[in-house]
Amino acid sequence: NILAVALWSTEEARAVLAAGAAGVRRLLGRFEALLRHEERRIREAATWSIGRIHDPRAPMSLMRAANSDLPSVRVLACQALGASGDSMVLSTLVDKLEHDRVGEVRVAAAIGLGKLGRPEAVPALIQALRSQTGSIARASALAIGAIGNPAAAEPLLEALFRGDDALASAAAWA
Repeated sequence: NILAVALWSTEEARAVLAAGAAGVRRLLGRFEALLRHEERRIREAATWSIGRIHDPRAPMSLMRAANSDLPSVRVLACQALGASGDSMVLSTLVDKLEHDRVGEVRVAAAIGLGKLGRPEAVPALIQALRSQTGSIARASALAIGAIGNPAAAEPLLEALFRGDDALASAAAWA
């Protein structure tokens, strides 16, 4: 995902990615300003870069990015929010899982919830597992497995027999 941004982007976007890879905290304000840039690749690079910065302010910036008009920025934000480990991002990720109109964003939100590892996310993940199909259901099953909540055993067993081999594999792993 981010490799595609790097390969097909402008020099400015590549510079933002390089700065983000360094994880320099003092650049957070500059990356936040770039979230409003007119060029999509720069907004994507800025989101990815904010996710690489270990700063207590970064999750707030990522939660704003999760509401971007660009699905690719929302995907990157959801991935980074999960990796942040900050419990305050739980409601943003659940909202994206339940309500985003783009399937890829919902998948990223499920994966983010799995990375976050909070048991409070399991009810939303079970709901997505039961009500969704395809990659959203699979990502929800995998996220439940990553969290490891025994309360999800029944919905995971149900998923084994829905006629989707990939979902059955994800549920079996979980």
